[in-house]
Amino acid sequence: MNVPTGTKVLLGRPAVPMNGALLRSIAELVKSVPGIVESHVPQCYIPAVMKSPAQILVVVIDESAANAGSILGKLNEGLARLALPGHQLDVLPMLPGDQLLPAVRSKDCNVERLATADFSDVNGIKTKKRWKFW
Repeated sequence: MNVPTGTKVLLGRPAVPMNGALLRSIAELVKSVPGIVESHVPQCYIPAVMKSPAQILVVVIDESAANAGSILGKLNEGLARLALPGHQLDVLPMLPGDQLLPAVRSKDCNVERLATADFSDVNGIKTKKRWKFW
């Protein structure tokens, strides 16, 4: 995804998060690609670039990495192997000093955290799983 400098970017927590199995697959993929230091899956809308809001994969690439293009190539190859039901997952690469990164982090959509989360806490709302009622 190419976003021109100065473009308005709207970010939020997804109302309907990705399922846990897909998040775990994405987390494993991201961990397997050297040069990616963190990743997030916020809901995003960029009026000049996107037709409608969607969950995207934001990856932060280590500034010391030799070739960001090869890192993104490995990531895209891995994403192509994942079964993404009904949609394509857009990737937005960033460097650690990117001005938009604090806004992305504030949405609390870190892939690794979500992949290992207890889904009884969805979007900040505590809910009991059915088996815990008895």
